[in-house]
Amino acid sequence: MATIDATVGGPSANSYITVADATTFLETQLHYTDWVDADAATQINALIEATRQVDQLVDWNGEIASDTQALRHPRKSLVDVDGRTIASTVIAPPVKNATALLALYMIASNRNAERADIGIESVSVAGAVNVQFSKRDQQKTIPEDVYRMLQPYGNVVGYTSFVPITRS
Repeated sequence: MATIDATVGGPSANSYITVADATTFLETQLHYTDWVDADAATQINALIEATRQVDQLVDWNGEIASDTQALRHPRKSLVDVDGRTIASTVIAPPVKNATALLALYMIASNRNAERADIGIESVSVAGAVNVQFSKRDQQKTIPEDVYRMLQPYGNVVGYTSFVPITRS
């Protein structure tokens, strides 16, 4: 069984949050029973995989705090949604919570299986070729509520930001 290392800035860290802290946060979530029904190995693997996905899919603001840290957090020059500086010795609570929530989503439903049936919904040939594309083709790797937690701390790959244009 894999082991969680949630040491902030650690050279062997593989998760932004411990199982205990994730459990505390997830107690308030709708599908919490999916988390508590999962065995310890599944919870650990989900947190490690969620951390890996979060790091791969977010272009974080700021700079890594140390060249020896295994993960992309903690960060220097990182500010929260209210403009307060986040110490480079901690993982921002929303990053930890988003990681836990993504792990819960991974346990509650197989995100890869959900994406397996997107794309072309049907093809027919009756004089002309007719292709019907699935409306699910736009599903994101990171669920919307996880994205919203991470968005103030970096740019989530695959989400587009719109900038309002005003005429003067």
